[in-house]
Amino acid sequence: MTTSNTIPQYDASHYAVVDLGSNSFHLLIIRVHNNERIQVNKVKRKVRLAAGLNQELALNPETIASGLDCLKLFAKHLATIPVNNISIVATATLRIATNKDEFLNQANKILPLNIKLF
Repeated sequence: MTTSNTIPQYDASHYAVVDLGSNSFHLLIIRVHNNERIQVNKVKRKVRLAAGLNQELALNPETIASGLDCLKLFAKHLATIPVNNISIVATATLRIATNKDEFLNQANKILPLNIKLF
């Protein structure tokens, strides 16, 4: 796990998965070498999207900002990984949020690949 402010450089042997969950955002980076998958980095941030939903199921501005800040960190890690080696998915909260487009439009400008809703 990376703890310093220095962002590692990756290459075409690296693959990344970003999971935008209801409570936490996760980034997992692996390296494939000799058909073996080796975890090289894992970053987890508690964003608490679900807690940021109001009664109308809209995300509040603070929660949106927190999520986008996390994605800016993740984007630094993803910058040197080929886009074809990246998968970015969001789960329940972004699927049901009535203002999900507000979040997704900004997030997709930060990330190297558009978010898929599952």
